[in-house]
Amino acid sequence: MLRVVAGSLKNKLIPVIKNAEFRPSTTKARQAIFSIIYSMGIDLEEANVLDMFCGSGSLGIEALSRGAKFASFIDINAAQLTLLKKFLDEAKLSFEVLNQDVRNQIYTNKKYDIVFMDAPYYQDLNFDALVNLDKSKILAENSLLIIETAYNEELKIPDAYLKIDERRYSKNKITFVRRALYGQS
Repeated sequence: MLRVVAGSLKNKLIPVIKNAEFRPSTTKARQAIFSIIYSMGIDLEEANVLDMFCGSGSLGIEALSRGAKFASFIDINAAQLTLLKKFLDEAKLSFEVLNQDVRNQIYTNKKYDIVFMDAPYYQDLNFDALVNLDKSKILAENSLLIIETAYNEELKIPDAYLKIDERRYSKNKITFVRRALYGQS
C-alpha cells in the first residue's frame, strides 16, 4: 500500500495499477526529500512541480498535498496515468497529466521550480532526460531537480547542471541538482 505521507491528503491511498512495472519512492525517501526541500527554504506553496517518470505519481502528489501550486505528471504508462488523473480529479488539485516520453521534447507552457526524476534504475535514462529538460526551456530560474537512483548507480549529469547535495537512503540515492548559471558549467 502506498500512502500520502503529509499534508491535505495525508494517509490517502495512492492508486497503482496491478502488476505495475515501476517502483514508487519509499515513504522514508519521500519524507527525507521534503524535509530537505523545507531546509533549503523553498516555498512549496509558490512552486510549480514536474514529476518525470512519475509512475504512481507519489512525489508530485506529495508536493500537491503539502501545498504546491501546480504539478505536471509525465510518464509513458497510459493505464497508470488514467488512474492518477482520476485520483487527482477527485482530490480537486491543480495538475496536468502528460503521456510523453521525457527523452523527447516536453510540451507544456509551464515553468517548473521543482523537478522530481525517478527513472527506472540501471537504464541510463537520466542524462538524456536532463539534456531534454534544458532544451525544452521549461525550468524556472533557480529550479531544484531531485533525482532518485539506485545507491550504486552512476548518475551522469550534463554540464548545464550542478550537483549540490547527495544522500543515501537504504538502496536509494537522492541527488539534488540545480541548473548551472552561465559560466559555471
